[in-house]
Amino acid sequence: MARYWYALKFSTADPYIPSNYTRVSGSPTCLTPGAVICAIYAVAGNTAPLAGQFSSGENLYDYITDALVSPFTPQPDGFGQKVYVYTKP
Repeated sequence: MARYWYALKFSTADPYIPSNYTRVSGSPTCLTPGAVICAIYAVAGNTAPLAGQFSSGENLYDYITDALVSPFTPQPDGFGQKVYVYTKP
């Protein structure tokens, strides 16, 4: 299944609701860690990420939760690591 980058539409939006994201072209530019979800890399639905990825116990759900719990940990450097969630201040 194809994956795409999705940006959270509003910084106050619930990051666990797929319709709160919009598909973007290219990779995210939010490289400064923070307490707000900026973008996610997710399996594509029609206009939003597939909803099943947002269920408890799914990897994407866990990645979002980890990012919100530890928002100021540095983003992976990209060397051999795939980033699925970016945060911003």
